[in-house]
Amino acid sequence: TATMTVTVNAGNNQSTTQTACGSYVWNATTYTASGTYTFATGCSVDTLKLTINRVSSNTSSQSACTSYTWSVNSVTYTASGTYTSVIGCNTEILNLTINQPVTPTFTQIDPITIGGTFSLPATSNNSITGAWSPAIDNQATTTYTFTPTTGQCATTATMTVVVNDTSSKSVVFPNPAPNGTFKINWKNLKVPADKQVQVVVYDRLGRVVYKKDYLNSSNNNWITDVDIRSVSNGLYFIRLQTKDKSIKYSTKIIKGGN
Repeated sequence: TATMTVTVNAGNNQSTTQTACGSYVWNATTYTASGTYTFATGCSVDTLKLTINRVSSNTSSQSACTSYTWSVNSVTYTASGTYTSVIGCNTEILNLTINQPVTPTFTQIDPITIGGTFSLPATSNNSITGAWSPAIDNQATTTYTFTPTTGQCATTATMTVVVNDTSSKSVVFPNPAPNGTFKINWKNLKVPADKQVQVVVYDRLGRVVYKKDYLNSSNNNWITDVDIRSVSNGLYFIRLQTKDKSIKYSTKIIKGGN
């Protein structure tokens, strides 16, 4: 008689689920398509349930002033360069240019006298457009701020326009009188207090265009305002004289101009 012993080995079967981008290597084999795959070793059969997702890539280019926040990853960049962000099987590429702000440049405006006129340019010497604030003041030295129009990579700029107060040394000021009004400083004319003074303005043909008597007083800080806005622009002659003719003063004034 004879006998035989048969050994039955138990199988060690395993099942694996995987997701990959583009391809997946399993047991030295590269798979590029989704599916269920098996691999037998002895009495064991392994199973792979594979999902292959498509690989995608997108490139964008942007330019910004000072900094840029990329909506893809919410990161703020302050330097030019190429940046990448990988989300799943998708790769986003950003070609970024960061521009540094330009400072607007302007030609300095010369000092003016009180009441003089000047304008602030809406475009800088280096072609930046914008607006100035505060409003022009021809009565006092003021620093103005230029704010560039939105969309330009530029900083703000300032300019100080000096307004000279000539009242401390002049009898008649400002001269020229661009707005048709000027002031008389009686103190500089050395007119005593409570003296009556006559102001007469003549045109170039000697015709009287303005005549009025004033009482010099410290109540008005020794300053009197004269208004000749009703006459045409041009050259005029002013005569100041006390009633007793003890003090006389004559000068020219230009109405209009700067």
